[in-house]
Amino acid sequence: MKWLKWTAGGVSLLLGGALIVLLSLRKTPTPLRSTWAPALELLGEPAKSAGAAIGRILPIDDKDEKEYGDLLSAEYAMYTNSADGSSIYVNSLIAGISRLASKPFRYRVALIPDGIPNAFALPGGLILVTRGLVETLETEAQLVSVLAHEMGHIECGHCIKLVRNEVLARKLDIPEAGRFVDFLNNLFFRHSYSKTEEAEADAFAYRIILRTSYSPSSVAGAFDRLLLCEGSWTEHDPKDEEADILRDYIMSHPPLLLRKARYEAEAKRWWARHPGQRRYCGHKNLSERVPMSARIWDEEWVTSAQPRSQLR
Repeated sequence: MKWLKWTAGGVSLLLGGALIVLLSLRKTPTPLRSTWAPALELLGEPAKSAGAAIGRILPIDDKDEKEYGDLLSAEYAMYTNSADGSSIYVNSLIAGISRLASKPFRYRVALIPDGIPNAFALPGGLILVTRGLVETLETEAQLVSVLAHEMGHIECGHCIKLVRNEVLARKLDIPEAGRFVDFLNNLFFRHSYSKTEEAEADAFAYRIILRTSYSPSSVAGAFDRLLLCEGSWTEHDPKDEEADILRDYIMSHPPLLLRKARYEAEAKRWWARHPGQRRYCGHKNLSERVPMSARIWDEEWVTSAQPRSQLR
């Protein structure tokens, strides 16, 4: 009888997974002709939850993550301690939203001299941002939304998950062994939940933006700017509009077009519920590298009555 129970359980899981795929493909609004990304985000939840459960068992805490983050920060000291105006500006922005964080980290940004727009989060509160990203975005609100997304990876525990075996092995003075285990785990299993984590970080960023004075349209606005950036890794390929299960599984992020459409819809609903409310964009703040906390321009406030292109 035991084999019958296992068989029934396996069939139930397969049918449940198939149902999730069908519902996702039919009901998820998307500008793409077809995509597996929404279904893969949902199917990645069990793997992400399992990883979180393992993380709670391992004797690793915020102190361990902070110590590991400090080691990484030493490698980027020349960028984190820069007196450059852009570096000071970006760090003032992360300092502003880090007040809304729950983890006890000192969030800071290392501004990397790379022309390709990109950003990465590392354990312990360090965020890497390329100068190309700062130059690509149009408003301070968009830049804050990207910083909030990266902060979300740290707050949600995504970053420490990538190196937890190395952090644990460091306590035993065998970091190489832990690093090898992390490499294998990320090589074989990360594809199954990376899109789920990206969607979670997007949602975190949107919640952070709503708790500030910035325009909720800035999240979609940042995705739109990345889509328009020719020659970067974010450049849109029309072939990506057709579903390809292998490609969609291997992709670490959901398609930018899908993320843009998702948060355009979220912002549209927010503006509809808050008619007449003003929110801030910050074109001049970004161009002059002066944070909103230091100077506010009256013309940077937007309302739902303005064209969508001006809300970002």
